[in-house]
Amino acid sequence: MPEEGHGRKRLRFMQQPNPTQPGPADRLTVMQIIPALESGGAELGTVQVAEALCKAGHRALVVSRGGRMETPIHDCGKLIRLDVASKNPLTIIANGVRLALLARREGVDVLHVRSRAPSWSTLIASKLTGIPYIGTYHTIYREQSGLKNLYNSAVVRGARVIAVGDETAAVMRQRYPFLPAARIVTIHRGVDLNVFDPAAVTAERKAALAAAWRLPEGAEVALLPGRIVHRKGHHVFIRAIHRLVEGGRDNLVGVCAGDDQGRSRYHDEMAALVASLDLEDHIRFVGHCEDMPAAYALSRVAVSAAVESEGLQRAILEAQAMGVPVVVSDVGSGIEVVRATPRVAESETTGYNVQAGDPEALAEAIDRVLRLAPADYDAMSGRASAWARGSFSHEVFTAKTLALYREVVDEARGAGPAAAQKA
Repeated sequence: MPEEGHGRKRLRFMQQPNPTQPGPADRLTVMQIIPALESGGAELGTVQVAEALCKAGHRALVVSRGGRMETPIHDCGKLIRLDVASKNPLTIIANGVRLALLARREGVDVLHVRSRAPSWSTLIASKLTGIPYIGTYHTIYREQSGLKNLYNSAVVRGARVIAVGDETAAVMRQRYPFLPAARIVTIHRGVDLNVFDPAAVTAERKAALAAAWRLPEGAEVALLPGRIVHRKGHHVFIRAIHRLVEGGRDNLVGVCAGDDQGRSRYHDEMAALVASLDLEDHIRFVGHCEDMPAAYALSRVAVSAAVESEGLQRAILEAQAMGVPVVVSDVGSGIEVVRATPRVAESETTGYNVQAGDPEALAEAIDRVLRLAPADYDAMSGRASAWARGSFSHEVFTAKTLALYREVVDEARGAGPAAAQKA
């Protein structure tokens, strides 16, 4: 926790330009702000960027309450524990002051926030210090009212806002007409191709995971990776598996790999749905999976059954990098993360798109993958791997992010603190 004494004197000091840089002129100190580091695309992106910063000779700071993914931050940077998840206005303001104090103490050059509530705290810190901030719009947030639009907008009010996909960028342009197009930068999420490499997954890893999942001999696995929340469409997936089992696919097992992160009501509803459909032998809720490469390697098809728009679905890209064909619903970024007809020829497909919320269409597409002849399956697997590896490497993702940090910092230094605060 930062020192908070001598409030007025400290605040006046924070409004002055930082007289010294934290090191050589080309060395950056970047502070990423995210509520937790448990699981998910935003969290993994935080870790990947921190590692890339350190590899490039910069300083990586992460402000968060931490979680199961925090170990790499300790290895390459610095984790500063602060609970920035609160939506309480007074806590948001207090966190803004705390972030400002931290940023000054650590000699931060740019702030990068990855969630909505801490975006308001980061905006406050930026105003107090003149340090520019960047937001990442990780998913297509719900907006039921003008008040919700205002709440979400803090993410986009910095010097730049990163859209994780083309669909996300389009939604931002529609929702925030005040936002200059030049401030929106699309940087697709990236896959660590050293980790998600089929050749790196040993038979022992696959066997260990198959045993943990209680997979019967000869099981065909349809994998749905992602948190157990309504927007991910687990209810659609379960009903699709039911149709396939009823149609004779006795060896099919649908695996839901992800935890509910406290949203137990939907999880309980899904368990009840499985029981009502007599699918206990065909559906597995395996919780958070530590070895996702092995999970993909065990799978015949990977599925996104999303019923609401999301940000770019990194898990579907990981699956394809591992050579697993995919079936993806057509909402949000669903058409960005798979090469499917009619956008490409059948000979170029890496999987299939289906109408969101339609269990029958999802079942038909899964069955279509499972019925592929070995040569045709291998061809689709190869196309999926080549496409994901050629277009979505995490090296490209981190290089673009670090370049954006440099651009924003150089712009702020050239414009001066007063102009940087207006950016």
